[in-house]
Amino acid sequence: MDANLRFTYISDRFFEIVPVAPEQVIGKTRQEFAGRELDEPHWVKHYSDLAERRAFRNFAYNTVLPDGSVRYLEISGKPIFDDNGTFAGYRGTGSDVTEVKTHEQEATLAKRRLMEAIETITEGFALYDDRDRLLLCNSRYVALVQQDTGLRVQVGDTFESIVRHAVETGSIPAAGDDPEGWVRDRVARHRDPGEPIMIEFADGRWYRVSERKTKDNGIVIVYTDITDIKRQQADLEATNQRFRDVAEVAGDWIYEMDHDLRFTYISDRFFQILPISRETVMGKTRQEFA
Repeated sequence: MDANLRFTYISDRFFEIVPVAPEQVIGKTRQEFAGRELDEPHWVKHYSDLAERRAFRNFAYNTVLPDGSVRYLEISGKPIFDDNGTFAGYRGTGSDVTEVKTHEQEATLAKRRLMEAIETITEGFALYDDRDRLLLCNSRYVALVQQDTGLRVQVGDTFESIVRHAVETGSIPAAGDDPEGWVRDRVARHRDPGEPIMIEFADGRWYRVSERKTKDNGIVIVYTDITDIKRQQADLEATNQRFRDVAEVAGDWIYEMDHDLRFTYISDRFFQILPISRETVMGKTRQEFA
């Protein structure tokens, strides 16, 4: 470019890559070619560099070509001065990074769609990488951890650090007797996931925690709130116990049999009265027992 920052020469390779005629570029400034205003932050900085005659590297911008296609270009340059030290323009190199930028945009779009998808589910969702660092999670997972532990979850946090903080703040009642052992066992199960586990938090809420490994050795975690189910189970058990108490008042014991007429349940009172083991009766018909 000359001292007025107008293109005076561009190599043939540029015109092989970008379908424009030389007269559409030569004699113009980069701003005129790109069709940009100076109010964009990266352009303001770029023109500041040019005004101060500073070298620049990897300045990226896009331009819309006459055929409507968009090209992404990346350029570097250094100022040129004549023998008297007078500024004579810039000389530099450029690259077409359209394919790279297109892939970046596709990746960004895919991640945005993924985040939108996991935000629609009611469960807490998190994905950890092969080094057990948090890659992404939904707001439900963040709220769950912050509510129980006060920890502000951030991408890059390790699973162990999150679990350890939960134990240290008293959020996991089951860890009370042996906190270090509980953390160690929980992390081991996390890294080698199997069947879902049930965890109770200090506020009385219960979660079913399901974990699965990904193909690249990451781990997906899903927290499902089962507090209502647990409460219903507790209520049902209390109701059953009341029934057993009443039934045993009316007789010495109560029992249940399946459709094959085999014993499936006999209350403890029976074994207090008869000095035999449960194996002697359970699973048998009354005839077999008698």
